[in-house]
Amino acid sequence: MTKLYQISCPKCNNNQNFYRYGKTPDGYQRYQCRVCRHQFAPGRPGAGVGQTGHSRQRLYPSCPLCDRASFLHHDYQHYSNFRCCDKRCNHSFFVVKNNSITSASMTTLFGKTDFKRMRYPVFIITTALSMFYLGKNSFRNISLILQTAFNINVSHVTIANWCTRFAPLFDNMRLRLMPLLDLKSDEWHADETIVKINGIKHYLWFVVDSETRFIVGFHLSPYRDSPQAFSILNEVAKHGTPKAIVSDRYSAYKFL
Repeated sequence: MTKLYQISCPKCNNNQNFYRYGKTPDGYQRYQCRVCRHQFAPGRPGAGVGQTGHSRQRLYPSCPLCDRASFLHHDYQHYSNFRCCDKRCNHSFFVVKNNSITSASMTTLFGKTDFKRMRYPVFIITTALSMFYLGKNSFRNISLILQTAFNINVSHVTIANWCTRFAPLFDNMRLRLMPLLDLKSDEWHADETIVKINGIKHYLWFVVDSETRFIVGFHLSPYRDSPQAFSILNEVAKHGTPKAIVSDRYSAYKFL
């Protein structure tokens, strides 16, 4: 304990009992009041000195639990990890670097949204698309159904090309439905699964609303790390603010 009568705590005006509490990032001595546990650095530009009561502008965000100052614990490429300066709280939280986040693949879908210059009738194409997206039929089964019901021979490869080409058409339907749904539920679920494209392993990331079972967002990537999780969660943040996001505790979600 060091008695420093020339300064006082800017919060409770205590002028006797202080702890030396390390130094600030720019080299100024920091003290902690033994009465109210307030931390301050006398002499620092913008800091409260003596009994003036002026508080310095914080370089880092405040702790979301106790609203006290925080310090930079770890700095990563896509986010920063801060920790509360109050030893009793010691809360660790993450802040996303928005400038370093890439867009999710759900924003880069391209293809046809009309049926111009198509060889087959519109009702055949829409029937095939509906059976694939809504009925969860395979391409060969859809080809067989079209042959049996309409006497039209369509290759399963052609149907697969339709489902790829007209993906933005169904995505536009999803976007039109979203304003009609209440996605501000208590929980969203985030998970990823493995899919193979031309024999190459990719990861498909999903965020699903727990109440409506609606897919809020998706992201396809050959990688399975935190930047990919950041991309999808940053994209779906505009659609609602759930109270919690449930995951399988994979290391890529450690910032949650």
